[in-house]
Amino acid sequence: KDVGGLQILIPSAAIEHSGPAEVHQESQNRWLDAPVTSSDTVLVNIGDLMEFWTGGRFPSTIHRVSLPKTQEDARERFSIAYFLHPDDDVLLERLTEDGDDVNARLKARFGVDPNEPLTAKQWLETRLAATYAGRKDE
Repeated sequence: KDVGGLQILIPSAAIEHSGPAEVHQESQNRWLDAPVTSSDTVLVNIGDLMEFWTGGRFPSTIHRVSLPKTQEDARERFSIAYFLHPDDDVLLERLTEDGDDVNARLKARFGVDPNEPLTAKQWLETRLAATYAGRKDE
């Protein structure tokens, strides 16, 4: 998952033939292909911030690019990725008012209180701290 709002990915045509992008279907605990079907394919992944902003209406996606399945498919791959995240000083305000049950779920999921003021920088620091908790730098 990405911690920001959106990830826009423009994959090379080689990915079409050498191992697809995949998204995780959490309800079935399985990976699904997100195939690149033409040279003008654009993949858009929802990030954690968008899920937070929308009260879960747009859930963030776990995604990956799989390794090539055969030696024949092993070729150079590249992508252009754009990560959308607000400036550090932007005050994050929820786009929806969903009630206490959604707020409690968001607080449990992201570790921040949806009712408290939060800047984009504070969001990023909180999410990165959670991502790298327990990591020991050498």
